[in-house]
Amino acid sequence: MAHMHASMLPEGSVVATGTGSACPLSASDARSAVERLLGTRCGASLRETAVIDALLATSELVTNAIRHAGGVTGFVAHLTSDGRGLELGVSDASDQEPVTGGPPEPGTPGGFGWPMILRICQAVRVHREPGRVGKTIVVRLALH
Repeated sequence: MAHMHASMLPEGSVVATGTGSACPLSASDARSAVERLLGTRCGASLRETAVIDALLATSELVTNAIRHAGGVTGFVAHLTSDGRGLELGVSDASDQEPVTGGPPEPGTPGGFGWPMILRICQAVRVHREPGRVGKTIVVRLALH
């Protein structure tokens, strides 16, 4: 997965690559993995809003991969080296950039997730590896 090879990640990171049972099959599965990571690595020291933002970003990225990009092909969640942030990486099978247009037409479902990701995350990048189909969206969220 883009810049997040499992051997380079901190102990306790959540890593799943490929399709099938290793990768989250739903946003709920991914949220559960992030909740476990935050609970075991951070405990009660987290702000409630930080946990809510982390779970919201997780849900949105995985849902978008499933709905718009051919499914999740990789998932990584780990704390930053200083322990003050969470980095998430969600890989999918589409080369298309996330839609960054304005608000959707009235009555049209969706269109709010990507702008929300850009607001709640400290950093957002879309990474592609040469010769590989798909992309990885990597975000960093503040925890403290």
